[in-house]
Amino acid sequence: MDKDIKPALSRIQLDLSSNCPLYLVDMARASFIKEAISHFRSIKQGQQYHFYYPKLGNVVANADERYGDLLPIELLASDLIPFRFMLEEKPSLCLYAKQAFSEESLKKLCSLAFDFADAWPQDIFIGLESYHPADDKQVKDAVLMAFRERKASIKVFCYKDSVLDLLEC
Repeated sequence: MDKDIKPALSRIQLDLSSNCPLYLVDMARASFIKEAISHFRSIKQGQQYHFYYPKLGNVVANADERYGDLLPIELLASDLIPFRFMLEEKPSLCLYAKQAFSEESLKKLCSLAFDFADAWPQDIFIGLESYHPADDKQVKDAVLMAFRERKASIKVFCYKDSVLDLLEC
């Protein structure tokens, strides 16, 4: 259903004395979350992975483990889904973003991935809705040049299936 619910939501009166946060998840965001998890599971084919818990204000204390099996509710309202997994015995980060590919979006996501990761991953994977190597390689390479001093290698991919993917086989 393609309906803008914002006007209806603007008339809702919330009890401001409540200490419970309220998270609204629309179908587009729920579809993104499902698509990201399904895509990641399909490429990892049964290998163990965890959701990564970035520092979000008071949500994750420094002493807490920063990854786990459950997607934190705070990330349900986010356009990012971070995964932590092992690649050749080394921890790696995979960041799915509900964004189209652009030079600006890739710069922000690379910076965010390094901020999230606190320098622990050897490999960082960034999944976008519309990245295609044939069209976007030059822009991607130019952006990644700015991060060449960092230890981790960055790989960019599209998590949406396309008939154009058949050309890469």
